[in-house]
Amino acid sequence: MLSHLYLFSDYMISKNNILITGGSVRIGREICLAVAGNSNNIIIHYNKSSKQASNLKKSIEKLGSKCAIVKCDLNKKRNIESLIRKSSKFFGPINCLINNASVFENDNINNFTLSSWDKHMSANLYSPIKLSSELAKQLPKKSKGHIINILDQNILKPEISFLSYSLSKAALYSATKILAKSFAPNIRVNSIGPGPSLKNIHQSSKHFENSVKKTLLKIGSPPEEIAKTVKFLLESRSITGQFIVVDGGEHLSWMP
Repeated sequence: MLSHLYLFSDYMISKNNILITGGSVRIGREICLAVAGNSNNIIIHYNKSSKQASNLKKSIEKLGSKCAIVKCDLNKKRNIESLIRKSSKFFGPINCLINNASVFENDNINNFTLSSWDKHMSANLYSPIKLSSELAKQLPKKSKGHIINILDQNILKPEISFLSYSLSKAALYSATKILAKSFAPNIRVNSIGPGPSLKNIHQSSKHFENSVKKTLLKIGSPPEEIAKTVKFLLESRSITGQFIVVDGGEHLSWMP
């Protein structure tokens, strides 16, 4: 369980208000469950997974956290600009943001379109940066905060079949460092790069299993390992501007 004595140790805050985008399913769901506890209020963002979000809310409340769900299409800029404000109405100012939601679609240098480019850049780059900016604006002046961006290990070894996706995540890696400098000293900003964690919509079960086996540790990056890394970063007081790769060594071994 996270303690406010760790997360915001310089200024006592009775409850931490954590917004997790894309929090109702997959890695986002594991993160929500991992940070749930008496010291944290959880806000689950979702777009289409309404039922999953409602069920997860019940599970989180059983773990001792207050929990709310909020719907937002991160491809609509007007909605993005209001998400932090809507989320802060549940339990008060948001002092932790985990930018987990993303678009992940195939394109390459020969077939990418402006539509595909804009979709990835809006959800995967503009949205996390804008939400981070809005968090900083509404955070009480003497409060501490933390932002974590969920990226991808392929930043270190780019994959050619997901051009727009890969570039959006690489840009968010740079933004992580810029935001860490911009928001210091009160808000820390870090990032995590998963590898093969869960089978995606572009994979067969066999392809996913092969991807896991190709990693150096032959375990890939189980969702609970990503969630543990989120907790580690939240509990730290001195880590900012970092990119932690949790991929079983995929970035050292993966080949196209």
